[in-house]
Amino acid sequence: MVVPVTESVMPEPAAVSDPSVMVKPPLSVELAATDSEPPLIDSGSLLVTDNGPSGDAGTPGSGWDEVDKVVRGGNYQWPTCYGAGIHLRGNGCVGSPPAWQSGREDVVPTGATFVSGKGPAGYQNDFVFCSYAESVLKVMPADGTRVLFNGPRCQLDVKEGPDHALYMSDAGTIYRFGP
Repeated sequence: MVVPVTESVMPEPAAVSDPSVMVKPPLSVELAATDSEPPLIDSGSLLVTDNGPSGDAGTPGSGWDEVDKVVRGGNYQWPTCYGAGIHLRGNGCVGSPPAWQSGREDVVPTGATFVSGKGPAGYQNDFVFCSYAESVLKVMPADGTRVLFNGPRCQLDVKEGPDHALYMSDAGTIYRFGP
């Protein structure tokens, strides 16, 4: 069941200096993506969401949103390509292809996190992100290669609280989902 959250049931914020980066000690973030959101970490895997092209440099004005697996030295193809190897210039795509792409569909990924093994049933050990365009939570396996299903309403951000519930938001409400 998804319910709007009131102040009285909000968990204490996690001890993270930047809430957009979820770090599980003793790991540290040394890698930086050149065109993506801050990395998210789960057992050494770093995944980032990447909003697709916006019509600049000869690209389409929508679609081609991505989930990228961050690797040392990776630049995720921009500006030579977008999506899974669609050329803009040059003879080849430089960098790593995305783990997943939306194709022509507008997803507009926003907040994302890995769900722990203690998270809500059916979401445990998965990678999740909000879709601004669809107002749903996209649920993927931890490798970020495919959408397993669409979850509850989520438009802006999602985090797992200390109580292992997922806290999701849209422009006016924070929702609690889980145990």
